[in-house]
Amino acid sequence: MTKEIILTADDFGWTKKVNDGIVLAYNHGPITEISMIVNAPEVEHALNSIESKNNIGLHLNITKFKPISKHNLNSLVNKKSREFKKIKNPQELYRYLTTARKSEIDEEIYSQFDLFKKLTGRNPSHISSHHGIHGDPKVLDTVIEIARKYKIPVRLPVWMSETNGFVSNYAAEVMMRRNKIKTTDKIFINIFNDDLRESPTPLIDEFTKSIENMPHGLVEIGCHVGFMDKELLFSSSLNWQRTKDLIALIDISFTKMLIANKLKLVDWKSKEKKYSPERGIFYAKVNYMRR
Repeated sequence: MTKEIILTADDFGWTKKVNDGIVLAYNHGPITEISMIVNAPEVEHALNSIESKNNIGLHLNITKFKPISKHNLNSLVNKKSREFKKIKNPQELYRYLTTARKSEIDEEIYSQFDLFKKLTGRNPSHISSHHGIHGDPKVLDTVIEIARKYKIPVRLPVWMSETNGFVSNYAAEVMMRRNKIKTTDKIFINIFNDDLRESPTPLIDEFTKSIENMPHGLVEIGCHVGFMDKELLFSSSLNWQRTKDLIALIDISFTKMLIANKLKLVDWKSKEKKYSPERGIFYAKVNYMRR
């Protein structure tokens, strides 16, 4: 049985340079889906940077930037800045979502969903979330409601662990499957971005090892690609790591690895993505080096 991979680039809209890196990896590389934060600072630039909107999904976000909703969301925002409360670790995320009012969460989720449709003229190709917040029942309940009504696939819910990063979330997964929401058999988050090595080869080697743990069927890999700029450096803990991910993905050895392991790149509609390393990855790599 073939292993099908949805390779998703998260955080579209964060900064202009993040957008540039995502568009490069989508147009010339293996990225099959893009997840956009509609309340991010450069969402307008993001949409102007890409021609097709068919593979852009909604990356729900209530832990960064300012809300979209004009209603009072006092349990979600900082009183002075009116931005979402900053989350530094899994414990803070748990406390934040525990004290957050569900009515306010619902209001913001629907506001972001409506804005996505207004900006793109269509429903999102999928729904995912920043910090994996839809792994919490307060958020997932509303996400399932939207997904059922509009028949939208949803990223397999996970949860943030203090020591092991993102871990499986059995209860949330059961909720998804009982409601017959389209999702994947498995998800991997942040396989890359751990090492500041010059060559992309070690990163690709790590990716290859992780393939051994991938089940047959449909697997999503969430990654963070982009060029680094000052705005990203001061707003995200993932900054230089995004460029490392980008270099690894557009390197021709990554394409060879996919072929050698008989991995099929697909989007949420199961449409296979095919591209030529000689006419795609190679030229993208050259253009990157000229920046």
